[in-house]
Amino acid sequence: MPQRRKVVEEDTGSLDSLMDALTNVVAVLIFVLLLVNCEVSQKVVQMMEDLVPASPEEIQKLKDMLKQLEIDKKKLEELKKLPPPPKVDLDSINQKISALQTLVQNKKSAIDTNNKNIAELQKLHDDKLAARDAEQVKANAMMEEIASLEAMLDTTPVAKDIPATEITIPATRPIPEGAKVHYAYIIADRAYFVDLPKYQEEMAEIVDKLKDDKSNHIATGEKTEEEEDKKLSAAERRAAREKEKAEAKKEKPVVLDRDKVLPILNEKLKKILPPGLGGSVNSQPWFGGARMDIGGFDKNGGTPIEELSKPTNGFASDISKLRPPNDVLMFVVDSPSMYAYALAREIADKKGIPCGWSISLPNECFSRSDIPNLAINVTGPPPERPPGWKPPERARGTGPKLD
Repeated sequence: MPQRRKVVEEDTGSLDSLMDALTNVVAVLIFVLLLVNCEVSQKVVQMMEDLVPASPEEIQKLKDMLKQLEIDKKKLEELKKLPPPPKVDLDSINQKISALQTLVQNKKSAIDTNNKNIAELQKLHDDKLAARDAEQVKANAMMEEIASLEAMLDTTPVAKDIPATEITIPATRPIPEGAKVHYAYIIADRAYFVDLPKYQEEMAEIVDKLKDDKSNHIATGEKTEEEEDKKLSAAERRAAREKEKAEAKKEKPVVLDRDKVLPILNEKLKKILPPGLGGSVNSQPWFGGARMDIGGFDKNGGTPIEELSKPTNGFASDISKLRPPNDVLMFVVDSPSMYAYALAREIADKKGIPCGWSISLPNECFSRSDIPNLAINVTGPPPERPPGWKPPERARGTGPKLD
């Protein structure tokens, strides 16, 4: 019994301790609640004190807003009563949007291309302006030079007229048989010596070398199958055999291929001619030979009129190799160069060279002669002459003669 009383006393003491702890916690909570209540009261008082009273304008503005809200509310109610809008075809709209985007892209590409072209045109315009300015500078310099020359002309004394020069023309006589005819062309107050026999001899040597190459030959004299198959009578066969024997005794000319030899002859002729002379080898398709044309006189060749009056000059050196009377010199003169012809003719007369002359237009001053010993194949028929065609008549006595 004494032990049980001790246990009851110990349980009563632990409950008292728990009640004390709970009382203390409740007291703290009440204290915190009082503090929070005081803080909230102070905040409310502070908020009321901080509030600023609304002005009449602001109150009126708020009233207007309320009215507008009422109006918007009524409109919204009315809109709700309207039937719903038709259903939109989004696929069609998307297709149109895609088409518009493509169109915009194409337009943008076109604009970019146009901008590029405009830039190029602008650059070209600037280049042309720069070139024009450069030409203008040159033109200004030329105008200044012309002005200075005009000023010099104003102070230059006037020269006296050059006295006329008399030119005698001896009587003509025929060219001796077997003479070599050389030519001198008097054009633009310059004398050009054309050693035609020398050029013909050199071209003949070139033709002989071309004949040595059998790859340049054209086969001739072959019978066609039609002729072989043709039945001949005994008399016709005898005549054909006699003709073949006669042809065999004759020397058959070597016919060259025009497509091969004409370009070679043209190149060789350019190397033969001296500076200042131009030439070409020409042949029509129906012509079995070729002609050598020499002309194209320029300022790189010939002897100018200023040197013809000197004791030694290029023209005198060119004709010094001619040996009269077998070598003959023919002058072809354009009419404005008669004084240059007189000077050149005087040089030839002093050397005792037989001479002749003729007047020709500048664009007709050229030499044309056949290339000797040349036979080429014919590739086409000659053109048909118009009805009633007659060969041009030539007055008697107009052939080449000596003075």
